[in-house]
Amino acid sequence: MAWDFRIAKPGRLFLKTPFGSLFLVSGFALLVFGFCYPTHFLVADELAYFEQARAFSAGQTCAIDYPPGTAILATFFIWFGGNQAVFWSSFTCWLAGTWALALTLHKTGKPVGWALYPWFFIPGLVFIRTLMSDMPSFALATVFGLLCTALSPNRKVLFSAGLVGGLGLLFRETNLLWVLPFALGIIFRQKTAWPWFWLGLLIGSLPRLIAGWALHQNPVFLRDPGIPFSWSALPGNLAFYALALSVILPGGLWFLWKSKNPYRIEIATCAGLFLLIYGCYDYDALAKSGYKGILLQARFMLPLLPFFALSAAWTPLKFHRKTAVVFWVLACLLFASIQIAGRLYNAEQQKNTTALLKIPFGLQISFSPDESPKYLNALYGPSTILDGHALSDRMLQSCNIWYAHLISRSESADREAKAKAALSAFYARFAGWDIDQIDQVVLADGTRLYVWRAQKKDNDEEKR
Repeated sequence: MAWDFRIAKPGRLFLKTPFGSLFLVSGFALLVFGFCYPTHFLVADELAYFEQARAFSAGQTCAIDYPPGTAILATFFIWFGGNQAVFWSSFTCWLAGTWALALTLHKTGKPVGWALYPWFFIPGLVFIRTLMSDMPSFALATVFGLLCTALSPNRKVLFSAGLVGGLGLLFRETNLLWVLPFALGIIFRQKTAWPWFWLGLLIGSLPRLIAGWALHQNPVFLRDPGIPFSWSALPGNLAFYALALSVILPGGLWFLWKSKNPYRIEIATCAGLFLLIYGCYDYDALAKSGYKGILLQARFMLPLLPFFALSAAWTPLKFHRKTAVVFWVLACLLFASIQIAGRLYNAEQQKNTTALLKIPFGLQISFSPDESPKYLNALYGPSTILDGHALSDRMLQSCNIWYAHLISRSESADREAKAKAALSAFYARFAGWDIDQIDQVVLADGTRLYVWRAQKKDNDEEKR
């Protein structure tokens, strides 16, 4: 009797459907991310979003300099899963964007596999693990691309596209850069229905205006980044972003150049605006954060990824079935590698958290107030960290014993200079005190934690 394998055919048919393989990849990503789930913040700015989301979840207001969309989105995850659930926010946006991109490709008759093209952009895979505005912006840009390029341009679709574009402002002001080229293009392409897009854009912008008024008493409040825009920064930044969009995003600019996408003018204009605006943004992440700055600066290009993927799908380039399988496998391996590396890095960060949690509550002073909250915050329970640089002399003298710490980084000259200045500030503040170093932790990336116990000298000892 011969074995009958016909029962396996439905599974094979499932894999051959446009979204079958993507469903398996998404399930794989969910398992990997769950296993490697983030435990620490990677960027100091995450704490501002986190604290605002905590306030929103408790029915309170909390004004920070950043647009409130990221915190509002994180609030829903805190409601359903507590503080630790905030990291699901970016991962959910990543998968939502991937599926929206896949639907766009399917609707336009292109291989759905190109939906995984953004998965080769390493900064994106890293920032999945953060509570930042990058992933919501990526997801909204992808849904916007679906509505503008793949669906029938009727009134409902164009209104929805405008609505999504307006909501993008709730997360980041520069999201307008991927909205405007399509907003103008729709006027020329759609002779009668284009006002619906602009109506949607106006309504979608209202939450940002309302939030600005409610939180800052200014509907058009814009954050001052403290970093100027300068034409002199353009050559160096253009070189960096050209590298990021050609190597870190393999072949990105080549696909943009060769694309036959019917919306290539709008897509190219989006890319040009991003390169111009961020090119003039005099932010040198490499000087501040060393090799980590590559990820920090390249992340600004994340909202462009869906448009580059659409460009790639419309290039005169064909993959054989085996090549497509290799493409999918490599995307999964890269995703898993980055998440495993992230878990290992979080384990290193936990060493600092464990050391800081040993310090008596309420007696802890930080001389690295920008770094310390990444290791000690509400994710791990109630904590109080006083800023050693801002602590008044009266407060300092009110206690006989303090525990002070300093977290130093060495990946750039700027970080080394800050650590040296902070160390000098510590010894200056506790001049005349008995100081004992009670702990030191060194992480694999060179980050060092110093913990001291400072005690007042008694009067007899001071007289001697």
